[in-house]
Amino acid sequence: MDEEGLKSYLSQQITSSIGYISGQVSESRRKALEYYYGEPFGNEVEGRSQVVSTEVQDVIESLMPDFMEIFAGGDTVVEVEPVGPEDEANAQQATDVLNYIWNTQNDGFGITHDVIKDGLLQKNGIAKIWWDKSEEISKENLENVNSLSLQEMLNDPEVEIVRQTQKNAEGDFSQYAPDGILYDLEIKRTSKKGRTKAIAIPPEEFLCSRQMTKLDDSAPFVAHRSRKTISELIEMGFDRELLEDIPSEDDQAYADEAVARYEMDDEWQESQDNNTDPSMRRVWLYECYPLVDFDGDGVAERRLIHYVGNGKRLLTNEEIEEHPFVNFTPIRMPHKFFGRSIADLVMDVQLIKSAIQRQLLDNMWMVNNGRSAISSKVNLDDWLTNRP
Repeated sequence: MDEEGLKSYLSQQITSSIGYISGQVSESRRKALEYYYGEPFGNEVEGRSQVVSTEVQDVIESLMPDFMEIFAGGDTVVEVEPVGPEDEANAQQATDVLNYIWNTQNDGFGITHDVIKDGLLQKNGIAKIWWDKSEEISKENLENVNSLSLQEMLNDPEVEIVRQTQKNAEGDFSQYAPDGILYDLEIKRTSKKGRTKAIAIPPEEFLCSRQMTKLDDSAPFVAHRSRKTISELIEMGFDRELLEDIPSEDDQAYADEAVARYEMDDEWQESQDNNTDPSMRRVWLYECYPLVDFDGDGVAERRLIHYVGNGKRLLTNEEIEEHPFVNFTPIRMPHKFFGRSIADLVMDVQLIKSAIQRQLLDNMWMVNNGRSAISSKVNLDDWLTNRP
């Protein structure tokens, strides 16, 4: 398979995947978000009660503390058990390392919370755990650097000298400059040390094949779709020249679930990217993990492919062992990837209770504020006296 054939295959997998364009699953998750926020149902009548009950919110929030106590209720959320007495020291060390990675290097509590809440509210919570090789770039200003230290920086592949000013060593600083010369420097340090990273990704950013029944090694296609700035992509190690002419927008900027998430708070940003800084221009990045026979040996292998922009340009294409996604669903359905959420079980209760509460409020209002027809035979003073 050549590059054009691979691009065509990926385009087909993306456009036919669950979550790419609004479908039944996306519509159900959008509806669950609106019920959680207590949004109007759309059947309200002007002048009548429009109260909305909040069963979805109340049930989910009452379950969250119990789940968090189980999965994040202590410093040791991961424990490695030894097989024999000789393994106890290594098992304890592995336990300490894993808990440090989860709780210190990553926001383990927040990830656990978000994945569980996504599952309770939107059927499935998705976490992504991977070895991150992104470059970390930092800038520093250094003063009174001597020639020996300057030479060490010049030999360091992670350091780039942006600006250099030479001056004569004077006063107390002369003892640090054997040759009598000091430098003021502005340097850029690029760190390439990798580490384990974990995040909870929004459900609408996760794409999967319609044929998938579980998130294991047999999943034919899974992907993470996210908006990234050009600066973020360069920091991830992608070639700047490949990113310059990639268009910023596509229809997914208006994903129904994403709009529903921010609609109540009036925080939704328009998709039109008006940022005048080219480095902050945002594009869509598709991080795809398909099973595909790219090398032509007749056996499909798992590959990592970064696919970007409307032009669908390939940035990377490499063979890997496994995809980085894990899944939580509160109510599993046999032979299906998508389970059922707690919201699915109580949305009808919220609708019914809201209807009953509206009827009760309307009835009480009308009874307590009844309208009367008054004739000349009624004593108005008696009628205006309001007493039992």
